[in-house]
Amino acid sequence: MEDLATIEHGQDSLNKYAQTVAKRAGLPAYKFAATIRKKCDRDKLHAKPCPECRKWFAAEDGIHANQRDHMKKVCRHKYLYAPPDSDPRIWEISFPNSEECERIMEPRK
Repeated sequence: MEDLATIEHGQDSLNKYAQTVAKRAGLPAYKFAATIRKKCDRDKLHAKPCPECRKWFAAEDGIHANQRDHMKKVCRHKYLYAPPDSDPRIWEISFPNSEECERIMEPRK
């Protein structure tokens, strides 16, 4: 059984695949947000689960023999070039209190 960390390290091989696809299709050599519309082309892409998907697949642990193949079939987050994870604090709409401000600013010192 593969864990999610092992699956996400498969991005290196995906990046090599993406560079090959971009070269053949005459697309730019740099990373960009591409829309892949054909189902046969989307099936070739690897999935990068969001935090909610990670919880879902963790709950399914042990149900599927090969978690990577299962994720590739059912996950809706597929990219030619996977974007970086966003900071979880980005969706907090309230202002932080003093202790949180100090904790946030501490690593920058």
